[in-house]
Amino acid sequence: RVKSRNRNIVDTVVRQTGRQISRLNAQELTILTWALARLRYSASHSILSSLESQAIDVIPKCTPQACTVLLWGFARMAHSPAPEFFRVYEEFCSKQAPYYNAQGISNTLWAMASLSIEPSPGLIEAFVPRAVLHLKRFSSDGLVQLFLSLARFGSSFDSRHHLQKLIRGTGECLEEGWFVGLNLKNLAAILLALARLKVSPQAQDKKKISGKAKEGTSGGDSSGTGTSTNASVSETAQPSEDHIKEVTFLAEKVQKRVLEVV
Repeated sequence: RVKSRNRNIVDTVVRQTGRQISRLNAQELTILTWALARLRYSASHSILSSLESQAIDVIPKCTPQACTVLLWGFARMAHSPAPEFFRVYEEFCSKQAPYYNAQGISNTLWAMASLSIEPSPGLIEAFVPRAVLHLKRFSSDGLVQLFLSLARFGSSFDSRHHLQKLIRGTGECLEEGWFVGLNLKNLAAILLALARLKVSPQAQDKKKISGKAKEGTSGGDSSGTGTSTNASVSETAQPSEDHIKEVTFLAEKVQKRVLEVV
């Protein structure tokens, strides 16, 4: 956070920079957004709008890491961009999915969950196979963020195949001794996510990005909590026996790790 004695200095710098946001390139915009988010700076609506507008222009020129930082920064500052931003953002992510690493995937999905934005089925279907490929490279926190986010996004899956592979792979990694940094809080969070996924992943509220910006949205915490003003309940769909089998398998491995930690 910005300390009171430094507030005036930061305010002055932000005001001066704010007048030139439209001139910033992808790298410069990413650094500015990251810095403001790390400082937990309470940026004005005009500054956030300028950042968002410029982000729409530079995202096609970003690297996957820079693109992730932009959305992470907005989520950290509890700013929910307009639908046009997410249209450009998801188009970039879908095309660049093969170049996303574990941290990029978990941070992107966490940011969307924090802002109560439901990603498109195409983005989820592009990211989950990539997550399976890089499963052993996820940090403990990243793994938790991944599962909590996917539990929120259950309705976005056109196919459960990749999700089942992710669940099975995570259980096997735990069995092999990976993710040694998982503590009781992490393990409890994964069990919570599994409980949500096991009940009926496709029957969760489906949040659609409408033609107008969302209002009253909150976010920015690693638990992925938040509220959405555009939710419609999809039809109830019971999970398959294979899906329940994989969820149960991972739940057993998590519970075993809990006993080891205790």
